[in-house]
Amino acid sequence: MTTPTHDHQDSAGASPTRSQRTLIVVIAVSLGLVVLAPIALSSQHIYEWARDPMGLGLGVLFAVLAFVALDLAATLCVSMTVYSGLRGEGAGIFGLLTWVFAGGSAWINWQSAETTASPLDGPFFAAMSIAGPVLLEATLARVRKWTRQAAGTQVSAHPRFGIRWLVSPGETLSAWAASRRENIARPELAIAYVRERAALASMSDVDAIRYAWSAMGSYDEYNARLWLQARGRTVTQAAMDEATADRPRTPLQATQIRPILPPVPPDDDPDGRPVPVETDPLAADRAMLATLGSKRDMIRHAFAVRGDYDVPGAVSWLAERGVTITKSDAYAVRKAEQENARAMLRALPSQRA
Repeated sequence: MTTPTHDHQDSAGASPTRSQRTLIVVIAVSLGLVVLAPIALSSQHIYEWARDPMGLGLGVLFAVLAFVALDLAATLCVSMTVYSGLRGEGAGIFGLLTWVFAGGSAWINWQSAETTASPLDGPFFAAMSIAGPVLLEATLARVRKWTRQAAGTQVSAHPRFGIRWLVSPGETLSAWAASRRENIARPELAIAYVRERAALASMSDVDAIRYAWSAMGSYDEYNARLWLQARGRTVTQAAMDEATADRPRTPLQATQIRPILPPVPPDDDPDGRPVPVETDPLAADRAMLATLGSKRDMIRHAFAVRGDYDVPGAVSWLAERGVTITKSDAYAVRKAEQENARAMLRALPSQRA
């Protein structure tokens, strides 16, 4: 069984093609016309109402200011809502004000349409005023989703299981729930994740730990615990001891294993150009080997770092770090270590079911 890797990548973050850019422009222009048309209609009605002696009775200049105070404020709110959507954010108060102005525009257009002969003018103009914000919200919701997908803050897609719901509803439901909970974008990975959890539940603690090491590709005990806990499995320390009893162990004490800090870069040269710093990727290993007192301990440390008792590999690993040993010495150390491991296994209580 392979370990499912959560695939969150999608084409959302890819650069749009020429046809896609053209379509984006068409969508933006169409949406802009739908949003601005009711504003233009209501601006005419507001101006007429402001000039009407039965309305505000204002002069030409002040009637224009009445339009500016209402419709241009609505335009500002719409613009801020669009800008927030392009940033992947919620519109906040600007979204609320957009609906307030849309409602006011719908009421004004309805009242103005009552003066016409057609009974359908009122519903039409009011519906046009509401249609703009509705389409705006729907479009910006999709834009926000794409923006968050490109930024990696939202899963790109959720898997679709199709007809599998009919042939295996229980497992499909578990896979669907796992895909939502763990942000798994592909159905085969969600199904593999569920099956892996079921397989781990049937294993003993020792076998589960060894399975985790195989899936992770390393023998780190802490990461193995985290990997198993993410799949609903908690193991005991006794099981960890049994699983690691036959693993190579370093002779270094925990207090001796310290990270090697990167070198401090020197000051820039007089011309202000930065001075490059050369780092040695093997410096940390050489520093730890230097703390060991014998070649036997160095061989044990090489076995532990590599995670196996492969003699040629350990000899090569040490040679890359400036330590020369013979294969006969490495074989002798391996034999002694494996005998000690078998003795430790016999002394431990079995954790197998």
